[in-house]
Amino acid sequence: MRKTELRIRRFEERDLPVLSRLLADGEVMRWLEPPFTPERAEAFLKSAGLCDPPRIWAVEDGDRRFAGYVIYHDYEEDSREIGWVLDRSFWGKGCASRLTEMLTAWARSEGKSAVIECAPEQRATKRIAEKYGFVFAGKRGDCDVWRLEEEGRGKEMEYRRIEASKAEKLWELHKAYKAEIGEEEPGERELERLKKAVEEGRITFYGAWDGETLAGCCSVTVGFSTFDYAPSGMFEDFYIRPEYRHRGAARQLVLLAYRDSGVGTMTVGCADCDRAMYGALGFRVPLGNLLAFE
Repeated sequence: MRKTELRIRRFEERDLPVLSRLLADGEVMRWLEPPFTPERAEAFLKSAGLCDPPRIWAVEDGDRRFAGYVIYHDYEEDSREIGWVLDRSFWGKGCASRLTEMLTAWARSEGKSAVIECAPEQRATKRIAEKYGFVFAGKRGDCDVWRLEEEGRGKEMEYRRIEASKAEKLWELHKAYKAEIGEEEPGERELERLKKAVEEGRITFYGAWDGETLAGCCSVTVGFSTFDYAPSGMFEDFYIRPEYRHRGAARQLVLLAYRDSGVGTMTVGCADCDRAMYGALGFRVPLGNLLAFE
């Protein structure tokens, strides 16, 4: 899907009519506040959009159509609060994700972290926060607070695809995983099958590398889902060597797998004992029961 071109700019007085329509839309305001009257919208524009520095900024597309606004202002001394409120005609086009990318890059260019506040019921906002490396940091009033994870944490290693030429390194990790969970070690026939699947692109592996040491891995097998009529991925083969755990590598691998694979949704099947771990990594939407045919 082609990304919608977006531009962030300062508000102007001429924006009042389109801003008023946006803030009067009950669906847009569902998790924010009751819909605004024209008088309240005008006061909001003056106090938050026309002030210096602004607390909100207008968003428009490549044809200069008003798309909504973003929140960008001081939160704490070392962070900016970010957010977005979009016209319904721009929903479902990846605009919120694109704006999150732009706003986090803006904050980092200023040497700041970023924070998102949202109502606990705002599942879409939470998914986007997790997708871009935010972690749940507690509550502020009635809002959940999501804070951008420190950029350096977990990034002393290199994260990239594992090519078929590195299958022997991957195999070492697979054998370590099988030994840890008490399963039988796979043999040479399984190794050849794995190499062939990687070479043919039937499965993609991602690795966390500490020099020449493969510290962790995961895989994504891409299919197509009629849930959202877009590519979907099955996340598997997730393992971090014990000496590299609790250093941020797990989250970095999940984020790489999601972004690089190009899927719209990414699912994982796991044992009950692992649900909390995967939930902390962003897999929080239950999809019923996963069953295998035999």
